[in-house]
Amino acid sequence: MPTLYQILDTKIELSLKMALRIASGDHTPEEMNGILIDIGSATEVFLKEVIFKGTRNGADFAGVIDGLGSLGIPARDREQLHGLRDGYNNAKHDPTFESNLDSINQVVRSAQKTLALLQARNCGRTNEQTRERSRRRFWFGATDDFIGGITEIHLMLPILEDENRFPPIVDNIHIDIKAWDELKPKLIAAGLRLGPEHIPAKFYKAYMEEEVDSLAMGVFEGDYRQLLSLFGGHTKNLDNLLPFLKRENDSSSVRAAILMSSVDLANFSTTIETEQLVQEILKQSELAYGAVSTSRYAKSFAQEMAEALEAVQPKVVNSITGPFWYEQAKYHQHATESVLTLKSLGGCFLVDGRLLCLI
Repeated sequence: MPTLYQILDTKIELSLKMALRIASGDHTPEEMNGILIDIGSATEVFLKEVIFKGTRNGADFAGVIDGLGSLGIPARDREQLHGLRDGYNNAKHDPTFESNLDSINQVVRSAQKTLALLQARNCGRTNEQTRERSRRRFWFGATDDFIGGITEIHLMLPILEDENRFPPIVDNIHIDIKAWDELKPKLIAAGLRLGPEHIPAKFYKAYMEEEVDSLAMGVFEGDYRQLLSLFGGHTKNLDNLLPFLKRENDSSSVRAAILMSSVDLANFSTTIETEQLVQEILKQSELAYGAVSTSRYAKSFAQEMAEALEAVQPKVVNSITGPFWYEQAKYHQHATESVLTLKSLGGCFLVDGRLLCLI
């Protein structure tokens, strides 16, 4: 897992990478100034929340930097952060200010030396490991199976309204049929919105009218880990399911979990060895997406993704994003511009960092 310091350092490196991309073409002063604003804002939050653990949230940026003296950080090192603060303030408040790639690199690289010093001295929570919360968007459906005594939850990938097929289901969760009324308000609080206004009409109608004993349909957008945790203690009959119905034996469900987990960890993949990244992807798939890391599919999928992330990082200009799901025709249209292909997983990376996947 990345440390809080590594998360900030990765954000800074990605911002500098973006600055290089902006500078290589026609651009406005606001675009370059935006890089300084993003880095300065992230650094200020880091100092307040990580170094001082929220005890100096009332101080301004300058006051927080000066406060590092109490931690033994020399004045010359604090001045490096003040240089970043000055650039950040000018970019944010002075309409005549114009930064450029060289000036941004100079002030940011200097500030990074002081941030690295804070990490080396183990100040605050710099070396605390964490997992960034992952927000995902799914279509959500619930149907009753009165014979089995369960409510089946379907998590589906959103698709365009003009597509002539049903949205692909990436996860099935079985809960006790009596638990729905209790869970519904908790799910809504976690990011579930039910009703026809959230789903294209033809898909809502197809699910609610054609699925036997449909309860509800809507969209979920939020922390997938939190969503899955709400079902804990309410799942039913999992041991009695036929083997091919279990989540760990559903290659589509495992594939989706591994792909999403890999994107969550992609921007930290350059800091750890491939085999360790495999293990981190498996852990993330289990903790964040409810996969079973011992699944016969999970290890091979995670291995392919870890090797792919290592190979693709030098080829992309932005951070890795996605996965974005496409039907075959649209996927192959975009795949002609890919910089790396995932043969077993049915996906590819584009130069802008997007991970595209076949549905």
